[in-house]
Amino acid sequence: MPAEQLANWRGQSKPIIVDIDTDATGLNQRYSYICASGPGGSAFVQRTDPGR
Repeated sequence: MPAEQLANWRGQSKPIIVDIDTDATGLNQRYSYICASGPGGSAFVQRTDPGR
């Protein structure tokens, strides 16, 4: 979660980062997502910069 959003986060849970590594025919790639639940059970999921 971007720092400015995290500073104001009023969600019900602490955000987590999920990294998914793929290896297809020698092409390695990482997909990173930040996930959290918010008020009323809403979800926040955002793909982060794959270069992290």
